[in-house]
Order: sequence, then structure tokens, then C-alpha cells
Amino acid sequence: MKIFENVLPEEYLADLNNHILSPYMTWHFNEQSVKYEGRYDELFQFTYTIVMNGGQINTNNMAYMTLLSEIFKSVGVVNPIIERAKFNLLPRQPYTEEDLNNTIHTDAKDDNESNLKSIIYYPHDSDGDTVIYGKDGATMNITPKANTAVMFDSHLKHRATPPTINKSRVVLNIVYYLDK
Repeated sequence: MKIFENVLPEEYLADLNNHILSPYMTWHFNEQSVKYEGRYDELFQFTYTIVMNGGQINTNNMAYMTLLSEIFKSVGVVNPIIERAKFNLLPRQPYTEEDLNNTIHTDAKDDNESNLKSIIYYPHDSDGDTVIYGKDGATMNITPKANTAVMFDSHLKHRATPPTINKSRVVLNIVYYLDK
């Protein structure tokens, strides 16, 4: 697992936040934040998909493809093949420990995706940690800090925590692999 700071130039970051946190961003409601191994949680979120289903690109805003390229360049990933990429907006909401336990998931669907990697990019400061569960049972809590990214193996279990102070927690979740 690696953490990267100052991923994008400040002007680019300001423009990104002005857009994704504006009334012009087209967020889509998801009744559950995670559907994983037959579990459904009570937490909801809003999403904006950039790439899905192993490379199908949402052509409504091609500037986001440039954003993905800039993030990959900044973290040193060359020629990635994007499996999926989406913004997640998790609003402040009540939750229980059971709700949080039901959101623990991996970004890899099966073991055939052994070379998948995940990047979670934080465009703004917020509360609502990302919790990553190591293979040894250790956990790492990452508090969203503007312009920071965390890269990890997509097979690692992880979850988000809804914010309790800020109105929302926005992340860009990217799942990719490198051509062999």
C-alpha cells in the first residue's frame, strides 16, 4: 500500500472541486453503497461513473479521462488498463457498526483478477475514514485529505465510513491493471 500527496496541481484540484461539488455535477443515487457477497447495507451513496464494465467509457464528460491520466502519471503508473472508475459521494448519515461491517468489500470480483490494483483519490478534506484490512489482520485508517491518493491491491478488504461532521465525503475510486 502506498500513499501519495499533492497528486494534482493546485489549480487543477480547485477546478475539479468546483465542478464535482457544484449543482452541475450529475450524481446518481444508489440505495446501497456496497453489494458484496450477498450482503446489502443500509448506507446509501451517490455515484458518477467514468469507466465501467472493464473499459466502457462514459463519454458525457471526457475531461474525466484526462483526470485519470493525470492521477496515473502522478503516482507513477504507466499504461494502465482501467477496469472501472467512479466518483462516490457518501453523505453524512446515521450508521451502526453492523452497517459498517456490511460495507467491507474488495474491488476484485474473483481470484482471476490477481493483478488488479485500486486507487482511492481524495479531492477534498473530510471526515469519514477509509479502513483497509491487511492480509495479516491489521487495519489502516486513512482520513480523506485533499489531493491525496492511496494505492493498494484490489483483493484487500476495505470500507468507507460516512462523515459525521462534514456534509459529504467524495472519493474517486479507480480499479485497474497493467498489461502483462
